[in-house]
Amino acid sequence: MSGFVELSWNDWYDQFQPIQNLLSSETDQFETYGEELNAVNFCLAFFPLHVWTLLDGEDGEIFVTNGKRFCNRINYYITEIPAVPNVCYEIFDD
Repeated sequence: MSGFVELSWNDWYDQFQPIQNLLSSETDQFETYGEELNAVNFCLAFFPLHVWTLLDGEDGEIFVTNGKRFCNRINYYITEIPAVPNVCYEIFDD
């Protein structure tokens, strides 16, 4: 990665616009298994910069980062707007 950007949750949400998960009612998060994971993997294959992971960090922090991660993952997001290539994002709750 050639850059690092830290954003608030609201700024990230407004800038990248997570899509509605049509496989689950009233959420924009995608599960880490089953049909929802299949949807994430499909997106990853064709639009990798649109996939983000909600992670459980140190000291109980929860944050979002771009890309599909496995360790400490909670859920995934797919966004309308892609991440900038070669930039690592960290999004923390306001």
